[in-house]
Amino acid sequence: MGEMAWQRAPRLLMFVSLNIMAGTIIFWDMYE
Repeated sequence: MGEMAWQRAPRLLMFVSLNIMAGTIIFWDMYE
């Protein structure tokens, strides 16, 4: 179980960071 979490953590982190980046880009696109 610990190994699975260790392998899934980087993917979750990348997914969240990509979501934040896309969200900010869309936000600025709509704002301007």
